[in-house]
Amino acid sequence: GSAAAAAQVAEGKECFTLTRRAEATSKSVGVKTFVMLPLDVITSEGEINNSTALDEMLDKLQWAGVDGFMVDVWWGLTERQPQVYDFGGYRQLFEKARARGWQVQAVASFHQCGGNYGDTCNITLPDFVHSVDGIWYTDAEGSEDREYVSLWADDVPIP
Repeated sequence: GSAAAAAQVAEGKECFTLTRRAEATSKSVGVKTFVMLPLDVITSEGEINNSTALDEMLDKLQWAGVDGFMVDVWWGLTERQPQVYDFGGYRQLFEKARARGWQVQAVASFHQCGGNYGDTCNITLPDFVHSVDGIWYTDAEGSEDREYVSLWADDVPIP
């Protein structure tokens, strides 16, 4: 289907079976196809990672007939200081979708990316969060998991 073909195009693989979605087919019929963008599509500086290569990939995906993309919006990249937000890189990315007539599935990611075996991406939680006690998942032995904030930390003030 178009999802498998789109994945192959996104990975830069040759795909001789790739066929463009028929022009007569309405995009509102059937299941929409969204492609997950790389986890590090936005750099640690908050900018698009290799915009030229991304444009080439998005053009191939457009040719394949996808309906849009899914992207993680990382807390650690968008709120580096308490209550100071910067979505600049994401706004540029969303404009690329708008220019292609696509939809975007933006996922608010309030956890760390990377730091595990084999990970090629490392996006941490905001620095101001790491100094707060009492917000982490803790196991029976008292070991804290600092990759994400516990669901039970709603009443713990974070600066």
